[in-house]
Amino acid sequence: MSKDKELGIDMKSIMEQMAKDRKKRATSAELNKAALATAVKLLRITRIEAEFSGSGDSGQIDEVRYFAGKQRINNVDMIKKLIVADASINDSTTYCETKKEWVTTTKSPNIEELVEQICYDLLGANHGGWEINEGSYGEFVFKFGKGNKIDLTFNQRVESVETTEETY
Repeated sequence: MSKDKELGIDMKSIMEQMAKDRKKRATSAELNKAALATAVKLLRITRIEAEFSGSGDSGQIDEVRYFAGKQRINNVDMIKKLIVADASINDSTTYCETKKEWVTTTKSPNIEELVEQICYDLLGANHGGWEINEGSYGEFVFKFGKGNKIDLTFNQRVESVETTEETY
């Protein structure tokens, strides 16, 4: 009998759940990307850059920058206030004692919250564990116009060990 079965762990079910979660995140990112493209058109935003970093079991979006053409937009108050009604992100998750299950509520985000959620969804769908141990860092570049797309530069930190054995 395998150790997993002895411990009551169903690895097949865990792997299936992980695959479902990755698919859900990828789908969410794609839908929210379309809503974001529509919203930024109103503000004439042509590019968004979002830096992220993670390690030690936590990660975050460090900075989000907005551009109209090659010009950086420094006054982001309006961007942070504009709600994207066509998008939805998780607002909170709490345990419901009555139902004996976790309940997640959603909300319509502002542009910056939506950018961050898309980044987290893409990282979760394609680079699970990006925040674990040495972690990773990088940058998403959202490009709007013909063929809206998101480019990712992903840098994974890797610890290496070199071992030698010698007898004298």
